[in-house]
Amino acid sequence: MFGVRGVYAIELTVHGRVLIDGFYDSLEPLSEREKDAIAKIPNADAELMRDLGLGRVDGAGAPLAELINLPTLNISGLNSGKVGGQVTTIIPASATAAFDIRLVKGVTRAGTFAQLKAHIEKQGYYVTSSAPTEEERLKHPRIAQLHITAQGYEAVRAPMDSHFSPKVVSAVRSRRRRPHPNTLQRR
Repeated sequence: MFGVRGVYAIELTVHGRVLIDGFYDSLEPLSEREKDAIAKIPNADAELMRDLGLGRVDGAGAPLAELINLPTLNISGLNSGKVGGQVTTIIPASATAAFDIRLVKGVTRAGTFAQLKAHIEKQGYYVTSSAPTEEERLKHPRIAQLHITAQGYEAVRAPMDSHFSPKVVSAVRSRRRRPHPNTLQRR
């Protein structure tokens, strides 16, 4: 009975900070030049929050321009049981969660998935990549099936001093409505 609820109780983040051991360890730090460029970006977070109707966001007050350079793990979907006019008193036998993981330079798909699996196991789950057998169900009170898709790619970060960087900056600036040396403006 508590197994399905347990799936939803797996702790993954607190205020946007991923709790998985080692999740941030391999990320390639920003250079001083990159940090300086990010610091010069005008902070439009309050405007974005207002436009999106958000009263609070994760990130402990760090600006979005800084946060997008960190890996993330989001639960992008949950499914279990029925609601509304389809509600029943039957306790569902399973629950499904879909995750979206943003990788950044230095953080790999394989390493991140291994860390996610270890995190789930650390919380007392037997993790399998296929549907659990009857034998596994009888042996393990808490089972998580972890299916990793082939979608996605390793992250890259172009160097700011690359020969193509000025061309990208020029193209972006040519598409803005209002001129500003450091930000993109919405159309």
